[in-house]
Amino acid sequence: MSTDSINEKISVDEASSRLITRRSLIAVAGAACLTTAAASFLGGNQALAGVTDQVYGTGGSLTATVTVDTIEDLRDLTGMVNGQVAEVITTGRAGLFRWSASDHSTDVAADTKSGVFITPSSDLTGTGGAWVRVVSGAVDPRWFGADDSGVNDSSGAFQAAVDYFGYPSSNPGVTANHGGVIVVYPGKYKLLSSVRILNNVFFVGHGTNTILEIHDVGLIFGRSPNETGGRVDVLGGVSRFKIIGGVGVEGHISKLYGSTNAAFGFTSITTNYAGYKLPDSSANVSTVGIRVQGAYAPFVISENFFYGLDSAMQIRAQYGLTICDNRVWYTNVAVETTGLVTTTNIRDNTFERCAIGVFLKYPCSFMRIDHNIIEANYAGCDLLIYNSGEDIEVTRNYFEGSTNNIEIRGDSGLPYAPHKLYFERNTGMKVHCRLSQLYDVFFKQCWMNGVDFNLFVGGKMGNIVFEDCYDGPSENPMDVNTRLTFNTVSATFAKFIEYRGRVQGVDVGNANFPQLATRKAQSYYVATSATSSPQLAFAVRVPTDAVDATLMIRGQKYMQGQDTTLRQVEWRAAIKRTSNSVSSVAEIKLISDTEFTTISTTALLAAPVSPTVNISGDPNKEQSVAFNLLNGQTGGTTAKWVLKAELITNHNGVEFS
Repeated sequence: MSTDSINEKISVDEASSRLITRRSLIAVAGAACLTTAAASFLGGNQALAGVTDQVYGTGGSLTATVTVDTIEDLRDLTGMVNGQVAEVITTGRAGLFRWSASDHSTDVAADTKSGVFITPSSDLTGTGGAWVRVVSGAVDPRWFGADDSGVNDSSGAFQAAVDYFGYPSSNPGVTANHGGVIVVYPGKYKLLSSVRILNNVFFVGHGTNTILEIHDVGLIFGRSPNETGGRVDVLGGVSRFKIIGGVGVEGHISKLYGSTNAAFGFTSITTNYAGYKLPDSSANVSTVGIRVQGAYAPFVISENFFYGLDSAMQIRAQYGLTICDNRVWYTNVAVETTGLVTTTNIRDNTFERCAIGVFLKYPCSFMRIDHNIIEANYAGCDLLIYNSGEDIEVTRNYFEGSTNNIEIRGDSGLPYAPHKLYFERNTGMKVHCRLSQLYDVFFKQCWMNGVDFNLFVGGKMGNIVFEDCYDGPSENPMDVNTRLTFNTVSATFAKFIEYRGRVQGVDVGNANFPQLATRKAQSYYVATSATSSPQLAFAVRVPTDAVDATLMIRGQKYMQGQDTTLRQVEWRAAIKRTSNSVSSVAEIKLISDTEFTTISTTALLAAPVSPTVNISGDPNKEQSVAFNLLNGQTGGTTAKWVLKAELITNHNGVEFS
């Protein structure tokens, strides 16, 4: 722009020059709204104070005295007066700027992309002053040169936008590491290198019209302890973007996940119907959308669409992360955790066409996977829990399409193993367990397509509970119809495998799984009728499985308030079931009946010398064994019994009913 043109613009009618343009008014109003939202997210608006207040104090007119097309035109202006306002109107780097005659050399050096501090052409150092962008909250990467056409690399511009919230010296409105909001407007932005966020920044896009094209690891939040400079935890998030890989085609090359040893790791398959690989099919892509190295709550990744990546979201060390309302499509791993990851909530997402939907690695804990659709992950599995920690809740999810929807795996002989795993009200679960130890796993009200316990030699299991699960949509959801398979070749043991409800179809395969003896006791108070024939005392529920059980029963018979003797009686009983398709057999014997006659001469009727058992129920399902061993009193008089029955069994599914 020529000097005459500049002078002509400066000398416009003063009344007109003091009017804020409609474009400026909209920009300022929009920034004010974002300031309010960001202040709420960050716990206050101290971090979002405007540049004007920092440099000039509060107050002052924002009326533009000159309007120019580009940043370069702004640099060419001369004869500026301290506090003078200029407006740049070119889309992207547009905005209001105010001239500051102070020394801004430190700020200019920090603002490497000239997004906020614009020096005049006559003094590029900023020592004699600079144009300072009027910032009212949110930051736009286009200020720093981001290309919304997707042609040129925008990594540096995004990094500069992040670094704005950590400038030294007078700082354009924000205390170092205090943070703020970066709003990315519709367009396509190519990120050839990573953007590192070491301050509290929330990225907000405009839905699928805001595209980040990733060629490496896209956005990295925080810093791990083993990196130079040490650990940095931030809060923030990413919302409403379309995040895609830069180079590749749909498909997946077989790969080990979790361990490089095929005996321990999970091996995915080669397919063109899931995952993302290089165009020549030589390997899978390596791009990562979002990596969280260190974070504290609140940190939210929400309402994004991921496509064509190796990992959509990598969570490496954080507390209190929420991943919600995202969709991941044709990506090798949707969510991957490793390192000290805890208190993470993964909910209301859709993960499809991946090798692995959710991949949890040791030592994550206190994880919740809730209300997700995790299906059609044809290259591998929906959920892989590998050498993981404890307290993992998997609730109300829809699984479908993988050979084994849920893989629970670990290295042989390691002292830790996944435990305290809670699966409740999930649909379409088929579980495969391949590790050395497995304890405290609970399946409740799940649609189960099968569970395969395939442990290493010398492996151990304990406290595996199935409660009210079912097989298929046509089954009564309050029944259990779960098929269990034990395929280990070792002399391992499973203890306290408990079935609450009905169980059908237990297949022990080739395994040797002798269960530890379980001892249970139950007390009864029974008022009998006036009869001498054997009457029901109690019943025992026998599951659909091979069962051996014995009972010791002791009872006291008396007539309360009557001058009669007392009787102490003892019985022994046994129950046996050889398989899940054979009816139970049972036997009971009277061992002793002792009458105490010294306290009274009026005798009570002796216990039945031939107690009986009744077996009811389908031979292919759970059965009930009723023990009839009590009687009343002659002459139409009732008697009362107090009983204690003790059950010893090799199967925890045998219970008093």
